[in-house]
Amino acid sequence: MADFFGGLGDQWAYVFTGLVRLTNPTTINAALRILAVVRTALVDEFDTIGLGNHRSPPVR
Repeated sequence: MADFFGGLGDQWAYVFTGLVRLTNPTTINAALRILAVVRTALVDEFDTIGLGNHRSPPVR
């Protein structure tokens, strides 16, 4: 979950396997790393899998 307004905000994620929670609240990128998403030098994990395309409004 990410919640931002006027540039300020918060984000958090949990990682589960089945019904077992593997993490405490953590950043979205940290959760994606646990799920084996690999960033590049120019793009973080969030944008590597295209989550940036679902921002509202889209960042250009």
